Amino acid sequence: MKLTDSIGMRYLWVDRLCIVQDDLEDTACQIAAMDQIYCLASLTVAAVSGDSANAGLSGSTRRPRSYRQPIAELQGIRLAHRPRSFEVAVNESVWNQRAWTFQERVMSHRTLFVAEQRCFFSCQCRSDAFVEGLDVIENGTDRKMDGYIDLNGPMGNLMPSSKSVNILTYKRLVRAYTSRRLSFPIDILNAFKGIEALLRPLFRSDFLYGLPRSEIDSQLLWQPAYSLTRRRDLVDGHPLFPSWSWAGWVGEVECNEDETVSRIEWVEASGERVSTETFRYPAAAATDIEKRLDFRLKWRSQLAKGSNIPYWFEKNQPDVWFLHPTAVEDSRNLGPNIKDTTDHLVFEAETTGNFNIHLVHYMP
Repeated sequence: MKLTDSIGMRYLWVDRLCIVQDDLEDTACQIAAMDQIYCLASLTVAAVSGDSANAGLSGSTRRPRSYRQPIAELQGIRLAHRPRSFEVAVNESVWNQRAWTFQERVMSHRTLFVAEQRCFFSCQCRSDAFVEGLDVIENGTDRKMDGYIDLNGPMGNLMPSSKSVNILTYKRLVRAYTSRRLSFPIDILNAFKGIEALLRPLFRSDFLYGLPRSEIDSQLLWQPAYSLTRRRDLVDGHPLFPSWSWAGWVGEVECNEDETVSRIEWVEASGERVSTETFRYPAAAATDIEKRLDFRLKWRSQLAKGSNIPYWFEKNQPDVWFLHPTAVEDSRNLGPNIKDTTDHLVFEAETTGNFNIHLVHYMP
């Protein structure tokens, strides 16, 4: 609170205090609004120096800094030991290993990282960070040295604002997120809600247990990056989420970015069989070849660098790229749907392996 007041801010939102922890309705409402909370915040203060919510801010009245910079003179030259770098102080911190802090790291436009030995400030308008210190090369005040502290490492640019290919952005986010730790296994999807909200316009789709519904056939092909264990309830040991979702497992995963020629037909509750491609078309074009062609003509494709897979963008939105042309949500029939009273997806499929696909595959 003293920090907020000292920098001239009027309001402070603290997750532990502002979310009524024993009120399920309030908790659900706040979790669903995480994208708005962090994206619209003037500044996010990240307490990266502690190992719990009770640690406080290093350098505050309550918790003075204990670090003293070693200084020595050698043959008339004064030498000083630099405090921990951004990579060590922030990226290797306990704070950065927690799943719940992933959203604030990715979605915040401006962040003040309060570390044990010094502070760092990052803004989405720059690729580096300002550092507390007198060295103009290191602290970022020398604009010619922009990028000295590289934010485009493991956490950098996970949500690019321009030419963001939906499936590649999703892949990077899921891998980084699933490498983090949770105290309560059941929180795996709740701590990802804000990310889903940001991704929804990129997929024009909601999510089924963390997988984008509009690309679910390809995203069912996620793979473990390392060994996984089943995500289970801490009390009764029962699996918490379906095994077909990465949310059902504990451990880092790699999502699929390659095109696989797939002839999946989802079996809906009515018994109707519908392809994922049909779900991506406007409802009016679902069975009308001419309307399908009209829809496809509004799109352009371009090969990604180092890939033979074309990504798609609409003529009037060249900065948002899709794995497949996808109509806006309110114009199409949303699917596939989970079988009633279960977490089962029912489908029939005939799938080939990955290979270079001719563009004719992408035409109606």
